[in-house]
Amino acid sequence: MSMTVYCHETRDICEGLPELLHRFPVRALLAARREDRVVVAARHGEPRELRLLNSLGFGPDPDHVIYTDDKGRVLAGHMPVAKTPVAPFSGTTSLGRLFAARNGLPFRAPARSACIEANSKGLFQEIANLLRESGAVKSPDGEAAHGEEREAVIGKLLTRYGQVIVKGTQSSSGLQQKIIRSGESIDLLGLPETVVVQEWVEGKSSPSVNLEIGANGEVKYLFETEQILEGTHHVGNRLVTGTRHRNSSLIRRAAVTIGREYWRRGYYGPCGIDFLDDYAIEVNARVTAPWYPWQGSQNLCGRPLPFCMRSARIRPDATVDDLMGVLGGRLFDRATLSGAVPFCFLPEYSFLYVVTYSEDEARLSTLYEEVSRALSELR
Repeated sequence: MSMTVYCHETRDICEGLPELLHRFPVRALLAARREDRVVVAARHGEPRELRLLNSLGFGPDPDHVIYTDDKGRVLAGHMPVAKTPVAPFSGTTSLGRLFAARNGLPFRAPARSACIEANSKGLFQEIANLLRESGAVKSPDGEAAHGEEREAVIGKLLTRYGQVIVKGTQSSSGLQQKIIRSGESIDLLGLPETVVVQEWVEGKSSPSVNLEIGANGEVKYLFETEQILEGTHHVGNRLVTGTRHRNSSLIRRAAVTIGREYWRRGYYGPCGIDFLDDYAIEVNARVTAPWYPWQGSQNLCGRPLPFCMRSARIRPDATVDDLMGVLGGRLFDRATLSGAVPFCFLPEYSFLYVVTYSEDEARLSTLYEEVSRALSELR
């Protein structure tokens, strides 16, 4: 069986990421197989949730975690054999490239410049406009703008649509975004010099399609999730293998079409395309959050399990034992292939991800609610 090194450093994605997001590389523990390697920053020590993940059937052998400094130098852990590929969270990462170069390992991404361009919302808007005009894809009208051009472009699209969303071209995780309506003052405070101004689209559902774009141009559909919202706040994603979004076939075709255009512009690798109903609204040319539980169940079962994953707020003094205590008999059971798997356990930031699996999709919603209520005891 082939081995992979996951170097899922999240720096260099965009400017201004909160410190919490710099700890997200530990998400890769859920996706890794026992023989895989996961690169983490040595200054954080051994991930506290790893032994719990192992007890539930997930994650690498503890000896296979590779600890590095900020320059990609290995400080501890068993290195893989030569030619083992390094799979990054995003090809924009400089640490992953340094790590691969220092250790003579192939890096699974095109040139960094191509990855930075692919992560630009400006490139998405260019492709979306082209495909919309040809009738191949439904997407919002929009335009990139820089510096003093920003207000003029916002004003033009406000006149046309009455409401727009303005996004930093290299923004991530909902940062550097503003909604502006006709009659409001145009406040650009906190936005970068280069933005995309996009027609506001109303939607009842928020599906996301994950792809793998091959270096040879093959675009492989992986899976589709629906966002889980609490009010207007995105807290997680749901994957089901039976009932699909009513526009699944349409958005799947649109996603693959968009993926091919990204390959033509020099990008290959993981890719998530977000939709509002059947309107493609943006591309994340990197690994997306629900990929981790999807890959974890693929490794364990040879197929994806239906799941609901969410973030949760926890006390800064919470421990793994506390986590096991409140979840009790709801932890994942390999015999039934159902239950909760906590990962990305970061109490110092009051943060936790947990994925709830169940092959019984009717049971999945009930179990997810039970797990959510149980975790509320750790707030």
